[in-house]
Amino acid sequence: MWLFKREKPAETPSEKTKTLKERIDEHYSLDDPAAVGQLATHKAVIADHAPTLVGGSKMLEDTHVIQLKKNLPLHPSMQPKWLLLYDSVRMGLSVNSFMDKVFGRGPTIIVIKDTDGNVFGGFGSESWKKSPKYYGDDACFLFSIKGDEVKVYKSSKRNQFYMYFNHGNQYNPYNGLAMGGTGNFDYFPLALDKTFSKGESRSSLLTYSNSPCLLGEDAYDDIFTVGSIEVWGFELTESDRINLEYEQTVREEKRGVLKGDDNADLYMMQQAGRVGQGAMYRAEVEESKNKQDTF
Repeated sequence: MWLFKREKPAETPSEKTKTLKERIDEHYSLDDPAAVGQLATHKAVIADHAPTLVGGSKMLEDTHVIQLKKNLPLHPSMQPKWLLLYDSVRMGLSVNSFMDKVFGRGPTIIVIKDTDGNVFGGFGSESWKKSPKYYGDDACFLFSIKGDEVKVYKSSKRNQFYMYFNHGNQYNPYNGLAMGGTGNFDYFPLALDKTFSKGESRSSLLTYSNSPCLLGEDAYDDIFTVGSIEVWGFELTESDRINLEYEQTVREEKRGVLKGDDNADLYMMQQAGRVGQGAMYRAEVEESKNKQDTF
């Protein structure tokens, strides 16, 4: 008698882990021509459906969100929710609150409303962080909102000055937040000062294509006073969360160590040995989870 090893059935994702696109594909039989047409229609509806804004927005309407979503590098079906990470109305115009709530949270959309009622902002393709240099990539863009219309200004690929943030040192080339520029830390298409109370938006062709003054064609000045700021993030994978936990731990250690200037050198020495520890930390987390699963 022949004995055959029974193969383990392929694991299928649970309903909770399946994407909306996967659930729709399963719902329609692709052997049925009529169903294929229904599927295409359903997907088109999803592409034009605004994600749920968890936390609520005082500046974005569904029509704005739909237009912004279409310009994001993420697939529409992977964006069921946007998360309000920072809201100056609730948290105050605070650079420290911005750093606490937004740093390390991955790609984000910043929406600004000035005291004249103009609404504009930008999409950052990477996590915001303190750095003396620009970062980000050509997925970043700026936008302005007038009525129901969203005008988007994408990368010109003339330079790579996409995202910048620095704070707390008088010797920094610029203290504040910026998107775009000349590399000399001036003439910003979009920038906020070190207090987040003032900002500027200057017409530029360098970083973002044909980016005008985001305050509008009839703006009297390139300088604006901030009325409110919202920062929107996206749902994170488990791997993203592990990375964020590690980054948050490092930030908290830095805050604790640097309370006294005498400890600054100690912190820099500790950091010299941190290269590659992100992967080690993730491995430790996974090992801990596996041990818990065995009990």
